Amino acid sequence: MRNRMATINPAGAVSATNVNGWLISAALIVAFAFLTAIGSLIRVPLPFTPVPFTLQTFFALLAGGLLGTQRGVASQVLYLGLGTAGIPVFAAGSLGLLGPTGGYLLGLAIAALIVGRLTSGSRGLSFVWTSGAMAVGVVAIYLLGIMRLSVFVPASTHELVSMGVLPFVVGDVAKLAAAAGIVVAVRRKIRG
Repeated sequence: MRNRMATINPAGAVSATNVNGWLISAALIVAFAFLTAIGSLIRVPLPFTPVPFTLQTFFALLAGGLLGTQRGVASQVLYLGLGTAGIPVFAAGSLGLLGPTGGYLLGLAIAALIVGRLTSGSRGLSFVWTSGAMAVGVVAIYLLGIMRLSVFVPASTHELVSMGVLPFVVGDVAKLAAAAGIVVAVRRKIRG
C-alpha cells in the first residue's frame, strides 16, 4: 500500500515526495527566521542614531538568495511575526515594527523578496548580478527604514540619511558581498 501511494498520485493527492518537500521548506524557513533573530543579537549600538548595526540584513539577503522569493519572504515574515508576538527576537531595546527601526525590519522581508526575484534561475550564478540584486534589496531596507525613522526623529531628509543610512553603508556592502559570494557558491555547487 505504501508503494502504491508513492506511485499513484492523482492531481491534488499528497505524496511522500510532497510531504518531504514541505518539511524541508518549513525547516529552511524556520532556520532562516532563527538566523535572522541571531543576527539581531549581534548588535553594535551607535550613539548618534536609534538604529543599531546588526547582522539581520546579511541573513535576509541570504534568505532571498538561497531560499528564493516565497521561502525567503516567508522566513522574514516568520521572524517579524515572532517578534510582533512578543518573542524577544528583535535587537535589544527595539519596539519592533512599532518603533523607529520598524521600517528597517519590514525592509528585511522586502529585501528577501527583491533578492529572490532578481536572482532566480541562472542569474543567481553571477556574483556581479547577485551583488547588484542584493544592493537593490539593501536600498529598499534603507528607504523603508528612514521613512519610519522620520516619524520618530523630526529631521530633514539629509539628517535622516546621515543617521539612518550613511553609518551602515560600508558594513552593508561587506555583508552583501559575503552573502552574494555564499549564494553564488552554493548555487554553483548545487547546479553541478
